[in-house]
Amino acid sequence: MDTTSTLFAIFALLAMSAFFSASETAFSGLSKSRLKVMAEEGNKKAALALEMSQDYDKLLSTILVGNNIVNIAMTSLATVWFTTILVSGGATVSTVVTTVMVLIFGEITPKSLANKAPETFAMGVAPLLRLCVVVLTPVNWLFSLWKGLMNRVVTVEEDRVVDGEELLAIVSEAEREGGIDDVESQLIQNAIEFGDHNAMEIATPRVDITAVSEDATREAVERAFAETGFSRLPVFKGTIDNIIGILHQKDFLVHKDWHKGIQQPVFVTETMDVGTLLKQMQRNKCHMAVISDEFGGTAGIVTMEDVLEELVGDIWDEHDERIEPVIHEGDGIVSISGDLVLDEMMEELEIRYDDQFEAGSVSGWVMEVLKTIPSKGDSFVFADYHFEVTEVSHRRVLRIKAYPTGDRVKQNEEN
Repeated sequence: MDTTSTLFAIFALLAMSAFFSASETAFSGLSKSRLKVMAEEGNKKAALALEMSQDYDKLLSTILVGNNIVNIAMTSLATVWFTTILVSGGATVSTVVTTVMVLIFGEITPKSLANKAPETFAMGVAPLLRLCVVVLTPVNWLFSLWKGLMNRVVTVEEDRVVDGEELLAIVSEAEREGGIDDVESQLIQNAIEFGDHNAMEIATPRVDITAVSEDATREAVERAFAETGFSRLPVFKGTIDNIIGILHQKDFLVHKDWHKGIQQPVFVTETMDVGTLLKQMQRNKCHMAVISDEFGGTAGIVTMEDVLEELVGDIWDEHDERIEPVIHEGDGIVSISGDLVLDEMMEELEIRYDDQFEAGSVSGWVMEVLKTIPSKGDSFVFADYHFEVTEVSHRRVLRIKAYPTGDRVKQNEEN
């Protein structure tokens, strides 16, 4: 074989090495969901690439066998050629040159290019790669037998379950890379964390419930609807701990005797997770549920709007008084609503803490830390913050302020 033919063969084998290396990266990093969408739109190459990716073990075996064959052939051919033109040291030169060429042009470069657009590259190489799979079918069959034997000899438990933390990491990565925007990212994260909250965390507490007595006059009930702007009101007998039903404004207007419009209430527990709560409300076709405490009294009420807000964020209507749960006032000072969920406050302030507190809200947490009914001006230090109670109403903390101290101030200055 003359020099021209030898060099042509070496570079052809190098190109095949790059082809197999890039194919491996493309098929290992592609998104099957994207290929499925393109295949459903009639893209035949996407359909072929998707079909081949379904049996990735067979495909990988083909790629590895093909890559090793062309690399060995190229190395052997290069060694023969270099030893022919160089009397001494030909094998050494051949080893150095082929190693550098394979690393740069057969591995690093093609894999880097394929990694940038794996789906596009996979669709481009799918027809030729399918031919390689057919040609190397006998070899793949032998390797499948070997794999079966190894699986019997060596037993490895596969753990491919993706937990919530991994999903959140995937979503964050997709947002950083521009695959989804911040709104989509937040919606997906809310959906993943949906079941982590319980009914009481999103409920209107007992002290904030607006309800009407079954003994109330029609005029009093009408006034309650008008003043609150609510479309539904709980109805109690004797005390609010004995809620006997839910009155819809539409039913109130239809029935002359408004008591006929009272519907049976749905009762749930304080610890019921939000996902189960949503299913129960859907099953009972209700938009409001009553939360019972451990003593059978009323702990609060929760509405379908409260549940949906866990997914899509706050939903404001013309009757809502907009209160920002977290207000950054500058210099690291943060004003926080007492109704905010404790975990959300800790996340907002970037405080790591163990679940050593029983309280679910900021207000309850302040009481738990102070071990007394808070008054305006009460303060304490926790983590890297100095907390001060700024608003109190009826023995309940409405708002606090967090002032950074020590290391936190230094950290904020560096950021």
